Amino acid sequence: MTIKSFKHLFIIVMYLSVLVIVDNAVAASVKDSKSNNASKETFAKAEALFYGKGVKKDYKSAFKLYQTSAASGNPDAQAMVALSYLTGLGTHINYKLASEFAKKAADNNSLLGKFALAMIIGMDKQIVVLDMDKLKTLILPIAPKILSEAEKGGILFQTFIGQIYLLGIGVPKSEENFLKWSMKAAEQGEVIAQTNIGSYYQGKAKFVDSKMRKPLPPGHDIGPVEYIQIVPESEYTEALKWYKGASDQGYPQAQFLIANVYNLINSYNLIAHMGSEGISAPQPPRKFQAEYKWLLNEAAEQGFVGAMLSLGLCYEYGLDCPQNTSDAVEWYHKCTEQGLNSTNVFVVSCQQRLDAQPKK
Repeated sequence: MTIKSFKHLFIIVMYLSVLVIVDNAVAASVKDSKSNNASKETFAKAEALFYGKGVKKDYKSAFKLYQTSAASGNPDAQAMVALSYLTGLGTHINYKLASEFAKKAADNNSLLGKFALAMIIGMDKQIVVLDMDKLKTLILPIAPKILSEAEKGGILFQTFIGQIYLLGIGVPKSEENFLKWSMKAAEQGEVIAQTNIGSYYQGKAKFVDSKMRKPLPPGHDIGPVEYIQIVPESEYTEALKWYKGASDQGYPQAQFLIANVYNLINSYNLIAHMGSEGISAPQPPRKFQAEYKWLLNEAAEQGFVGAMLSLGLCYEYGLDCPQNTSDAVEWYHKCTEQGLNSTNVFVVSCQQRLDAQPKK
């Protein structure tokens, strides 16, 4: 072979190599495109199931599709997986996985992911205690974008901007705007917004001062105080209406809050019934016994720690169920093993109950 022929052969080989490289690149691009399209289609199906758009709402099926889309790298799907783990919608509550997926989504520039992460970090896994400094740092940069998405009709963004208005982060604090945006989402069946509205109205309930002659029986968690503030059952009507809208869709926090209201109503009835004889007087029958136990059990089985504590107290003191110390201890243990911060109010209470058990 002459040098000239060798050069021609070399050029042909190089040309063919380039063709192969280009062909592989095109094939990979087509594959990625198909994968992205499949991920978007899966995400769209998940959204339809999550919100009940054109199909029956199904959180469990939506969660599975969100997982599939998230595995393909869809940031908003990753955010929805995080929210599902955080709220217990479609899956068992798992705070560790909620944090992991929220961080992944936020790192991939998902606005949903950034808000979810902000709430997780801002709560510091406390559930009921918000760290306002942390929340401000994380939410201030994204509040305008959340408002923009809410104005475009994003249901979860309407819920989120309602929460932001109630907290007054990045926007003037406004109960009116909280209700405006929360109502928009709640009327479309969004359970977090419904529960937020219920909590708002529960907080507006009018208290009645009552003189305590003696402490209430164990398990009511009011304690030995001379005066307490109690709320008549009629004051909970609006709160219960919104809680039930979310509870009927399987939202564990709403289920727990309804059970909590039922316990408060029974405490009120007991106090209102107490005469000069104090707690030795015949006690009125507890209302909502079956519903109370069922709601707590549903929420606890989904991993909501407040319900685990309450269910443990039910078994420990025999409230609306047979007294059973071993069942109480089991629920206290489950609460402490949920992966929450050890200073979480529910975890602290459960640990205190465990510490108070007789040593074997």
